[in-house]
Amino acid sequence: MQPIAFEVKARTEEYIKEGSSEIALMGARLWVNTLSQTPEKAAGHIDRLALRNPDAHWGRLITLGVNMIQTDEPAALLNYLKLKGFHK
Repeated sequence: MQPIAFEVKARTEEYIKEGSSEIALMGARLWVNTLSQTPEKAAGHIDRLALRNPDAHWGRLITLGVNMIQTDEPAALLNYLKLKGFHK
């Protein structure tokens, strides 16, 4: 099997960090879901909080190795990614 992505549901950042390098070595993407209203799916980095402080939430996920974010706020996330130079 050669999965193209892994969806990770994580209560903690440590859990995301643990697998991120192995996933990257496989050439796969690391996907989290931030559209939840409860914090257990993306180590607490959910859309509601990211809209207030995108660096602390979407940015932090990117720092942890996440490269796929499922969101209910695609326009805001896209603007953030462009502003930070992560998307052209």
